[in-house]
Amino acid sequence: MLNKIVLTVAVSALISFPGYSQDVAKGEKLYMGECKICHGPKAEGMERKKSPKLAGQHAWYTLSQLMNFKKGDRKNATMQGTVSAFTEQEFKDVSAYLETLK
Repeated sequence: MLNKIVLTVAVSALISFPGYSQDVAKGEKLYMGECKICHGPKAEGMERKKSPKLAGQHAWYTLSQLMNFKKGDRKNATMQGTVSAFTEQEFKDVSAYLETLK
């Protein structure tokens, strides 16, 4: 539990840091190319695929979860396969895009 709190604080600090940059337009393209298949075109989630709603999620949280999938700290074969080719910058872009959705 403490490790998750530390990670959350660290990611929040990273996003707040002036060097943190994201491109919402690139994030939208990435999302539409990969993520919408399971999470829906508006990130509303899909019950039949057991995928959660991502629209409106805080970027710092989405980023930390994507990093957890990539590192293997969070297990899901579909997600781990999908995020394996993503860079940290792409995670930031997708996370920023998702935060803009309602």
